[in-house]
Amino acid sequence: MNSDRSATNPTRKKATSLPAGCLTLFGLPFALAGISVLVQGVRKIPDGFSRETIMMLMAGLLFSSVGLGIIMFSLYARRAMKRTSERQQLHPSEPWLWREDWADRSIRSNQRTGALFMLFFALFWNGISWTVATAFFLERGKHPTGVLLLLLLFPAIGVALGWVAVAKLLTWRRFGAATFRIGTLPARPGGILHGFVEVPSQLPVEIPVKLQLNCVRRETERSGGENRTTEHTLWQEERFLRGPFPELSQSRTTIPVFFRLPKDQPPSGDSSQANEIFWKLEAIAALPGPNLNIDFVVPVFNAGGIPEPEPREDPSSRYQVPAAELRESIKSKILVRDGVDGRELVFPALRNPGAALFTTLFFCGWTAVVVFLAKSSAPVLFPIVFGLFDVLIGYFWFDTTFRRSCLTANRQRLVSHQSWLLFQRVKEWPTASIRNISLKVGMSSGQQHYHDLIANLDTGKTATLASAIATKIEADWLVAELKSALGLPQDGA
Repeated sequence: MNSDRSATNPTRKKATSLPAGCLTLFGLPFALAGISVLVQGVRKIPDGFSRETIMMLMAGLLFSSVGLGIIMFSLYARRAMKRTSERQQLHPSEPWLWREDWADRSIRSNQRTGALFMLFFALFWNGISWTVATAFFLERGKHPTGVLLLLLLFPAIGVALGWVAVAKLLTWRRFGAATFRIGTLPARPGGILHGFVEVPSQLPVEIPVKLQLNCVRRETERSGGENRTTEHTLWQEERFLRGPFPELSQSRTTIPVFFRLPKDQPPSGDSSQANEIFWKLEAIAALPGPNLNIDFVVPVFNAGGIPEPEPREDPSSRYQVPAAELRESIKSKILVRDGVDGRELVFPALRNPGAALFTTLFFCGWTAVVVFLAKSSAPVLFPIVFGLFDVLIGYFWFDTTFRRSCLTANRQRLVSHQSWLLFQRVKEWPTASIRNISLKVGMSSGQQHYHDLIANLDTGKTATLASAIATKIEADWLVAELKSALGLPQDGA
């Protein structure tokens, strides 16, 4: 993602050229020290694999890998920034031409960057965790059993990170050559993003492909001398398409792309020194073998001059999966039915088992750390602080796991009945007090974004009616069903 960030602001390029060169100097001591320790460890092998020899070999591999990785990354970054600088000088007011693949209308996927980053991070984590764990276990008689068991948690996390890295590498190997052939350069807010994704593989006809377009704000905050970067999805739209798609050859398939862009969302670029806006197109499908999971950073700018012609009709409409069929294929647990008092929308508990499992494991792991700190000789402040966070995590776990929502809507009122096991809460609003029913991006898990169902009231306030709707198409369909029951105008009506 670093190359994408440097391609959105002409001033960012000059600001990052010096740090990119300093990375080489930063990584050089790690590489030299690691190689030196590694050589000494190798020389000790003929004398037997003692504790000292094992630690020297592991530490040497860790530090030399980190140092060499930093040096290689810095050299690549410098070459990339030099090419970007040359394009900026040729097209100072046309940032959509600063990236070579943007200018060629053949946008490359980001799988290579993501896969290599995850591989480096997994190697770094495993190198440190296994080195520390090995050192403790070689002297296990000097340490409490609880400490040793807690240390095993970090190599276990390293194994999971390694599994994720391998999955990303396999995806890169299979789909790394995927490209997005953009139709209009650049796409404009209020216009259309169209083109087609070329996938270097034949796709099964029966498996739908999810195309998702996100407008994302990346915010960087400096706290305690460190930079903390977070990403927030400002807008999202998706399509589920099912083939057979056009095939360029026996090994290349094209997936049509067509999205209408909102006028009220910002274009690509930096809105300030700490905020950056980028638009990302994703193609996802659960396939035999490595899954299709690719993404492209696409140029969306307020370009001057005469815009290029855009298609009036959606070429992907013939492949789109209807909402009712999609709900059946994903085995949606959300019920929509006619009740005695009107239309009922029922959102049962545990309808997202994957998210529930993740939050449960995270809560259990954090609770285990709190219990360990409470029973150990750690300062009393540590279990107190970790315990307060555990209370917040436990509340989130309880809400996401056990909340059940039931909405009853008619032309007179909207009733929301929320329950958490034995706890219940009922709210009611007159239909006349509801201006609109809308969606808001809620929690996220990796690339999965969940949506919340919101009631916009005439007082200017909002009320969350249901949360954690996994599919945007189903969420839009639920909005339409609720509006119809309340007698509110549909979007576009």
